[in-house]
Amino acid sequence: MKYDLHIHLPQAISDDVLTAYEIAIRNSGLKVGGFVIHYTEKYGKRNFKNLVDVIETLGVKSIAGVEIYYPSTTVPSDAEYTLVHFRDIIIDHDAILKISKLNNPIIAHPLSYNSKFTSEAMRILKKYGITVEYNSAHISPEMHNFYRTLKAYGVEISFGSDAHTPYEICAGFEQAKEFITPVDELGVMKKIL
Repeated sequence: MKYDLHIHLPQAISDDVLTAYEIAIRNSGLKVGGFVIHYTEKYGKRNFKNLVDVIETLGVKSIAGVEIYYPSTTVPSDAEYTLVHFRDIIIDHDAILKISKLNNPIIAHPLSYNSKFTSEAMRILKKYGITVEYNSAHISPEMHNFYRTLKAYGVEISFGSDAHTPYEICAGFEQAKEFITPVDELGVMKKIL
């Protein structure tokens, strides 16, 4: 089943843009969509409410989440999952422990933005129920070894296109199938669906 848990919608969405998303969703074969906003405490609550209202009209099983910037752990209580954006950091045991307290955490675009994992952090992801995203917008052949290692540790890997336009939805899904966990087997989704 085709899914994408990292789709951004514009904060202000016109009927024409909404129609473009509806068409792109149909054409992509998307069955489950995870729609997110970049969340900050100052603007996030209002924008998150708008997101929830819009995704209910898209004609696909939709869940609403937020993308936060670590070390922030402020999220709306009604967010169904949290994408965690790391930047300029070595992700260690303490970081994993901190994000494990979030609602259904998924590490977004791992190894991007000058982020690296300690080997201990990689080994404990499963223990703390943290999913790691296969982000097709930030993929390189070297990252495939990273995903193979995660799979060997039993870590769940979700798919996210990091779409910021309707035409990027599910981009790279077929190439990711070797690495990703089916949507109905993701612990994050079992709690939501």
